[in-house]
Amino acid sequence: MIVTRCHYPSLLQHYPTRFLHSHEIGSDDYRVLNTLFGLPETSLVADVIHFFDSQAEYETLESGLGVQKGSTFLSYEAIYNDIRTAVDMVHEKVCGGCPGSHGR
Repeated sequence: MIVTRCHYPSLLQHYPTRFLHSHEIGSDDYRVLNTLFGLPETSLVADVIHFFDSQAEYETLESGLGVQKGSTFLSYEAIYNDIRTAVDMVHEKVCGGCPGSHGR
């Protein structure tokens, strides 16, 4: 797998060759979204992060881990997890009883 895009280019300094090592894939630090089913979810995550990053009232944290408005902190990981949970809930509600539906 090749890292070709990163929300914060400074993170690429940790991957000078832009390759991920096999032990990193599947770890808690990375999610593999390489199916047609993952494309809309990936797009939604990117769109929501872009929305918060482009709002003047939200300040992007120096750590690059999220945004903050006043005392409210919203991490990019929380955005991903919330979207992941919502997608799973919709699939369970819509396809939970469908033949061949095994969840994710």
